[in-house]
Amino acid sequence: MSGRSPYKTKRLAFEANVTKHENGCWLWNGAVVNGYPVFTHRPSGLVKVSATRLSWSLYKGKKLKSHEWALHKCDTPRCVNPEHLFKGDHVSNMLDMVAKGRFLKGEKNPGVKLTAEKVVAIRVDNRSRSVIAGQYGIAANTVGMIKRKERWAHV
Repeated sequence: MSGRSPYKTKRLAFEANVTKHENGCWLWNGAVVNGYPVFTHRPSGLVKVSATRLSWSLYKGKKLKSHEWALHKCDTPRCVNPEHLFKGDHVSNMLDMVAKGRFLKGEKNPGVKLTAEKVVAIRVDNRSRSVIAGQYGIAANTVGMIKRKERWAHV
């Protein structure tokens, strides 16, 4: 095989990677990077693009600008149904994430080093920031931000 896609059009190649579900989601069966679908097409070399961005342009008829994103109404990262997508940017994506309760703050974040109890203890601790930081394995400036409620403000 020459390495070229057996599909004559991007749309056919795109649709070959989609399974349509009863809930309306079109789940991507192709490559996924960081949880999001990636479309690979070889018309004249290897081209990788976001499958959600490609879905938007194929079915909505317009390409997204470089600063625009295709965001999910359904909150299913592998969904490429153009009717489940809406146009946004990084800021609107973050606001959407918070509004839908998908923001992992505090102890819900798997990478967190502290607990709410430790944060309370840090706030009342009168030792130097560097000594406190050493005890908890965090940076001294993080201690300052916790004390000023710039971090862990919900506690």
